[in-house]
Amino acid sequence: MQRPDPDKRRLILAVAAKLFASRPYHEVKLDDVAAAAKIGKGTLYVYFAGKEQLYAALLDEGFATMIDELQKRLQQSRGPALADLREIVRSKLAHARRVPHLFQLLREGQQLPCAGQLVKHRDALTAMVADVLRRGIERGELRDAHPELTALYVPSLVRAAVLFGPRDFDPDMVADHIVSVLTSGLATRRGARTVVVDGPTQRTKGRAPARAGQKRSQR
Repeated sequence: MQRPDPDKRRLILAVAAKLFASRPYHEVKLDDVAAAAKIGKGTLYVYFAGKEQLYAALLDEGFATMIDELQKRLQQSRGPALADLREIVRSKLAHARRVPHLFQLLREGQQLPCAGQLVKHRDALTAMVADVLRRGIERGELRDAHPELTALYVPSLVRAAVLFGPRDFDPDMVADHIVSVLTSGLATRRGARTVVVDGPTQRTKGRAPARAGQKRSQR
């Protein structure tokens, strides 16, 4: 019986990562992975029970590595909270590009063997975002009444960009945009004065807007 070799397992995962990043999940066959790794297909089964298990290991280890690296960098960080927040978003986007079919598979309802681990990693990432936000609030750099909710929004924004954005998106540009929306919002100073209530009705804080054809009184 062939004994597992850690180096060969890493080789299989590295080859599989390239194939899954370049083709739709359903088009990647174990035969393709074996051929690219220059090993027999039977050898693959020494390490992984099937394609789902191979992909699950790729996701689990990739996500875990990203979390570990982020935690080390943030522990050493002395910069502003927004810089750390951008680093988290940028790392998550880069990870998503390495496994571009993950969100689509989850959207289709496919149950992966690593589902429990992915939830664990997601929770760790959310907690990391919340910690950065709270640190920024304590320093007076940020203002957020509900940082725990904002921490939940961040992975959702990344997921939307990966699922529905252009396939060739630039992680730096998307990271900058997500952080900009979170911190600066969308409304201009003038637009921020308008509050939407009860459907299409709009009211403006302060002075009421003049009706069509009616001039404002001069003081």
